[in-house]
Amino acid sequence: MITSKVRQIIAVCVFMPLSLFVVAFSYVQGGNSYTIAQPKVQLQSIPTELGAWSGEVTGLSEQEYDVLDADDVVGLSLLGPNGTSAYVHMATWTDKTLVGMVCPHHPSKCYQNTGWKTIRTQQDSVDVPGIGSVPVTIAEMQRDGVQIVIAHTYEIGSHHLVDDQGIRGVKVKLFGQDEWPPVTKYLIQVNTPTLASGSAAAKQILSELLVWHADQEAGDSAPPTQSTAL
Repeated sequence: MITSKVRQIIAVCVFMPLSLFVVAFSYVQGGNSYTIAQPKVQLQSIPTELGAWSGEVTGLSEQEYDVLDADDVVGLSLLGPNGTSAYVHMATWTDKTLVGMVCPHHPSKCYQNTGWKTIRTQQDSVDVPGIGSVPVTIAEMQRDGVQIVIAHTYEIGSHHLVDDQGIRGVKVKLFGQDEWPPVTKYLIQVNTPTLASGSAAAKQILSELLVWHADQEAGDSAPPTQSTAL
């Protein structure tokens, strides 16, 4: 027969670890006391030549700025080999409710909200000099008979990720630090109809952008190639 004292012991053994886990998990999810560092890179200084691609910085509408609610944002129209066109979108956030919690304005949601349908998606990576292997999601999209390929990754300091699960994992790694880096989104759209024709170009452009951004953060004094401010 189980006495009341035994029941109490069982309750403590079962529920105490569970309670501690819930408290610890909530603490990690809610975050400790930290601040977000101000961005070291001005995205408007983005180079207008990236490998075999060249173009010009493009402005965003006031509505786009309001929707993004980012600290810094830039768009870049590019023309590459065989006349292929591409578009680069970068944005940086320092909002604590976003950094370490979600991937702000995830491309899958942004494109879906503007009528694009995902045909297929693949998880890939790009080897970036001085940085290493960076994960990237590449998707083939379609709208009104037009097909494009988009690729994206997010960056928090030295960490790179492609989705909300990844960004929460980074938050665990940063846990305990008083200051966290801002989050920057890299999005490349290549106007080609298939993953096969667009993924290599998107990864090449992404690699160039990641190297440029890392050099700027490190204080590289070399001016960007033919950069144009918004």
